[in-house]
Amino acid sequence: VLALLASSGAYVVTALSDTLMQVYVGRALSGLAAGSLPVATALMADLSPPERRAKAMGLVGTAFGLGLIAGPVLGGLLTGDSESFALPFYTAAIMSLIDGADNVMVIGGAEVYRQALPFASRAFLTRVHGNVSGDAYFDLTELASWREVTNTFMEGGLRNSHDFSVIELENTQRV
Repeated sequence: VLALLASSGAYVVTALSDTLMQVYVGRALSGLAAGSLPVATALMADLSPPERRAKAMGLVGTAFGLGLIAGPVLGGLLTGDSESFALPFYTAAIMSLIDGADNVMVIGGAEVYRQALPFASRAFLTRVHGNVSGDAYFDLTELASWREVTNTFMEGGLRNSHDFSVIELENTQRV
């Protein structure tokens, strides 16, 4: 989400540029904000079962590849005969804002989750299968108004010492 919001700001900086140095600054900011590909790749690697991991990684690569092809074409169409290149960057900024505003990820302990839960429509939980010591636990009774959408079991291995499940939940009171 932060990468998309930062990208949106970088596109606006580029759209407002009057000098070549300002264009360089806007594009440098865009490069610093380009964190969506590694996040998407890591997500696919972690959540895909081993037998489907190659396909999932291929889909991520295909999506980004199509974006690299379609982006310049769309930019050229939006610019048309105009001498200003601002419209494609404003369009990219708006698209990034729309995509970034749709989802917010909450990371924290049990109290942070408890406070954020009433505002959420979806939640992803990781349930570790095994005895794991810790000092904070999430009270699952708070999920009475939630229904399970998916439950993906992942075997422990080299990267994870315990089996675990990734559970997607939907808040039935907010749908």
